Amino acid sequence: MVFARRTVRDLKLPPTFITQISQSIQSQLNEFRAPEGQDMFPGEKMVLIKLDLRVNNTLIRDQFLWDLNNFESDPEENLMQGHEHRRP
Repeated sequence: MVFARRTVRDLKLPPTFITQISQSIQSQLNEFRAPEGQDMFPGEKMVLIKLDLRVNNTLIRDQFLWDLNNFESDPEENLMQGHEHRRP
């Protein structure tokens, strides 16, 4: 649902497209089959994401853990929650 909302927002589509996009994605996922004997998503797959951003003469560095198998997570929401717990 997050992807559908972002797509609608990014493409400036009417909000009614959110449901259609979500249903289309779900339908395709339901049709997909993992290779015989393999789990599609065998638990968490955590990776460390490191960001180095330079804005003029300022270097901003950040890092966070991201679960590649969690398709419900929202990158922007995750980052905002992480920054709420940081000290300036």
